[in-house]
Amino acid sequence: MLTLAEVCEELAVSRSTFYDWRAGRRAPRCIKLPNGLRPTTRGSRGHACG
Repeated sequence: MLTLAEVCEELAVSRSTFYDWRAGRRAPRCIKLPNGLRPTTRGSRGHACG
């Protein structure tokens, strides 16, 4: 599993862009953990890219 910072770095976007994508349901799928939301895997990134 990747952290939000890792995903943003790999996609070359800011956190605010990621949250905009999430609000528009264009972000990679996330799961909710007790310590907050975390993007799942590298395989789920394609959802945001295409």
